[in-house]
Amino acid sequence: MGAYSLVISFHQVIIILNIASSLGIENIADTATVLNRPRAYTRSENLYEQGFNKIKTQNYQEAIEILNQSLQLNPAYAPAYLSRGVARNALADYQGAIQDYTQAIAINPILVEAYVGRGDARQAIGDWQGAISDFNQALRIDPQDSEAYYNRGIVQDSLGDEQRAIADFTQAIRLNPGFAEAYADRGIARYRLGDKQQGVKDLRQAAKLFLNQGDRTNYQRTLDLIRRNQ
Repeated sequence: MGAYSLVISFHQVIIILNIASSLGIENIADTATVLNRPRAYTRSENLYEQGFNKIKTQNYQEAIEILNQSLQLNPAYAPAYLSRGVARNALADYQGAIQDYTQAIAINPILVEAYVGRGDARQAIGDWQGAISDFNQALRIDPQDSEAYYNRGIVQDSLGDEQRAIADFTQAIRLNPGFAEAYADRGIARYRLGDKQQGVKDLRQAAKLFLNQGDRTNYQRTLDLIRRNQ
C-alpha cells in the first residue's frame, strides 16, 4: 500500500470539495459565504448545512448527530447521507459509511462522490474488488475524476499490481498536475519495480508540491523517503 494512502484528511477534503462544488461553491474557503447568504431553506437543509460545516472543522461526531436530525426530517436527502458517510468514514466506522454511501447512491445513482467514498471505505476493510468496482463506476460516470483514478491505483498497489497502479496514478496526475499524493505513490511503486531514477524523480516532485501546498508533514515524510532510497 502506498505511503500516503491512509491519510484520511486528504480523502475527506476531496469529497467535501466535491460536495461544495455541487452547491455551486468555487472553493472551500467560499463555502461559509455561500451557505450564509439569505435563502428559503427547509429545516432539513439548514441542519444538513450545519452538519456539513462540522465536517469541515473535523467535528465528525457532532456532524453525525446533526445529519441524523436532517435525515429524520427528509429521509430522501442524498447529500445528507453522503456527508454522514464522510463523517463515519473519518471515524473509521467503515460499515456505517458504506451503508450511508449506498443509500445516497440508491437515491441518486450518478452521485460520483458516493461511489468514490464507498470505494474508499471498502478499501479500508480489505474489500478490494468491491472498491475497484466502485471506482470503475465513478469513472464511467465521470472519466475526469482524478480521485477515483488515484484510489483505484492504491487498491491495485495493495493487490501487488504495480503496473496498473502506476497507470492509474499517471491518469490522476494528468487530470490534476498538483496531485502530490499521486506523485508520491507513483514514485514508491516505480521504485519497487526497480525504476529507482523515475521513482526518486516522482518523490522529489511530490515533495515540491507538498511544500508549495503548505503540507509540512508530508513534505518531511517525502524527504525522508528520498534520503532512504538514494
